[in-house]
Amino acid sequence: MHTTRRRALLGIAAAATAVAVANPTERAAAADPADVVTKQQVHGVRNVLEFGDSSMTDEARLRLALSSFVSAREEVRLTVSRRMVITDTITVDTSYISLDFTQGTVDARTVKNKPAFVFTGSSNAGYPNTRATVTGLRILGPGSSATSAAGVVFEGGSTTDVRGVGVFGLELSGFATGIEFRSNAFLLSFFNCHVYRCNVGISMPAGLRNYGENIKFIGGGIGTCDLAVQNSNPNGNFHLVSTSIDFCRRAVEALSGGVFIDAPHIEFNETGARSPDAHFVTGADSSAKIVITSGHIFFHEDPVASTIFETRNASWGGGIHLISTGLMRTSTTSGYLCGGTGQITISDPVLYDGGGSGSSMGALMPSPQANVLVDGGFSQSTVVEAYVNNTDRTSRTANPGITLRIASGNLAIKRVSTTKPGTVAFDVPIVYGKVYAMSITFGSTTSGGTLELIESFVAIRGEGTAGVPNVLRNQARGATAIPLSTIAKTPNYRRVFGAGTWDRRAPAWATHFRLRLLFDKTGLGETQIQEIVITAL
Repeated sequence: MHTTRRRALLGIAAAATAVAVANPTERAAAADPADVVTKQQVHGVRNVLEFGDSSMTDEARLRLALSSFVSAREEVRLTVSRRMVITDTITVDTSYISLDFTQGTVDARTVKNKPAFVFTGSSNAGYPNTRATVTGLRILGPGSSATSAAGVVFEGGSTTDVRGVGVFGLELSGFATGIEFRSNAFLLSFFNCHVYRCNVGISMPAGLRNYGENIKFIGGGIGTCDLAVQNSNPNGNFHLVSTSIDFCRRAVEALSGGVFIDAPHIEFNETGARSPDAHFVTGADSSAKIVITSGHIFFHEDPVASTIFETRNASWGGGIHLISTGLMRTSTTSGYLCGGTGQITISDPVLYDGGGSGSSMGALMPSPQANVLVDGGFSQSTVVEAYVNNTDRTSRTANPGITLRIASGNLAIKRVSTTKPGTVAFDVPIVYGKVYAMSITFGSTTSGGTLELIESFVAIRGEGTAGVPNVLRNQARGATAIPLSTIAKTPNYRRVFGAGTWDRRAPAWATHFRLRLLFDKTGLGETQIQEIVITAL
């Protein structure tokens, strides 16, 4: 090494040593006791306590720091290293400012009917300022019933965007809405963020512009909110990946736009279970959709709602879609999983069967619209699918014991002899591995005695005596006895046959799901059936 260069390096080392030794002593002697941060600047990383002095509140010092860097058009990571109380909205320009909260909570309990934080941007699409981060921000709000505003809002300017921001470890609670996305806000990423005790966890309201593209939450959770996720933006989508939705009354409402959820943990305690409202809802807009892939949905106790899912969407591209999603204790009072227009598709569900008891399985019928019968409502003028399943039959709809006909939109089964057998059957082609369930609604009856209902999987090949299908193999559930006196005194008497100990998965050898109604133990008279729904899940 040249002598001149060696001397220069030794001089630099000596100077650095002098700085390292002398400067802390000088700063300690001059420092205000309340100002615990030294004035030595690490380029690009600053502390809020470097601004102003101890006579100012930390809120005022933060505002001073934020305005200083924006005015200087200088990018910076600003550290907030102790608990802070704020009394008004803090606006952060993410074109220049990244924030790192290292200790304590931001107390925003006095900030009512306005956001605690607004994250915006002053650069336009031509600038590369899309790398800002917010880390460790924890906000305590005034309570969800004490304010009408969101805790955190992302909103660009009239001609500028807020985009490309990464938010890490955000925690907030106690606002009308936890996080809200408004005009010119898009391409935003949230990692391990948590929203608690808000009316709505995260939201995109309707009627704004240029917002909502690829808003994603990875990990973290939304809990103890009335509604976890709300989207009314037809051009915006939420993406949640491995995110928990815990103990909310309702999970998702997509009136417009999409909510895509991958590998979630969605858990409802008694608050959600005891709510009469559907837990996942889409609106009528053609863009409205909820897509859930894998993960699981479960309840602590049997829900009281008519359906878990509800869609008002009639478009084939919208509605609700479940793919390989676990369902545990998703019971409903209707027996259906989805209400409204029934625009739901459920592919390869994972069902919890309570160790073979069926106690944890919940509802097994997707919706009334998923009926695999051609004429389950008996709207045709003639009998379409029902047939007499006795070898002494004289036609498809009659034998010496019973006759079948359509009467005023009902299937009418008349018992004409008590000494002859009479069985009505419905055969539905099956798909291997699908779960089959059914419901039956009765009208009036003038007969007495007991009707028996039997479900089974059968392998059918060809026809035998009197054209009755040949059954090569049969796997039947035990008969259910239905007293006709119960039908007579109960208008629109309905029974749902779903979860139980009988395995409802279609076996590989079966060709059909069969429903049989045995009238052998009934008296003379006529019994009418309003509707039969058979579904495959």
